[in-house]
Amino acid sequence: MDSRTRSMIALASVVLIGMTGFGVFLPIFPFLSLELGATPTATTITMGAYSLGQLIASPPSGPPITRVGAKSTSIV
Repeated sequence: MDSRTRSMIALASVVLIGMTGFGVFLPIFPFLSLELGATPTATTITMGAYSLGQLIASPPSGPPITRVGAKSTSIV
């Protein structure tokens, strides 16, 4: 297996793990928020804001992780 294939497998694994974590949380969140008294609109906005924040923060976080290391940036 060449290095390009290994890199693609590693990248796909990271994305899979990240999306699995979000996928576990996503179905439970509406019921939990409604139980806490939030409106359906507030629940939808909160879920959208989380996704938007992740979309905005992911690309700029790549270079520091590469430069410093994943373990060091996880602590921050």
